[in-house]
Amino acid sequence: MGAFGIGQPLNRFEDERLLRGGDAYVADRALPGQAYACFLRSPHAHTAIETIELENARRAAGVISILECEMPATPLRVWQAINQQRRQAHA
Repeated sequence: MGAFGIGQPLNRFEDERLLRGGDAYVADRALPGQAYACFLRSPHAHTAIETIELENARRAAGVISILECEMPATPLRVWQAINQQRRQAHA
């Protein structure tokens, strides 16, 4: 058995099937009731978005929810922001 690790070639069995159209990428699949997420962060390093107008986005067709939080860098922070919004909506 050869060495395995960073920088070593990896034989991938799915490439041929995907490249020839024999299967679909995960991003190509659509499920009933599927929703999408979009994250907005500053395009410049070491800067922050100070304000953003969200009213037009809230009124846009198909928008389920808009979450605001300081830095959704981890799934835990996103989950916390969602729960915080739910608590505020039911208060």
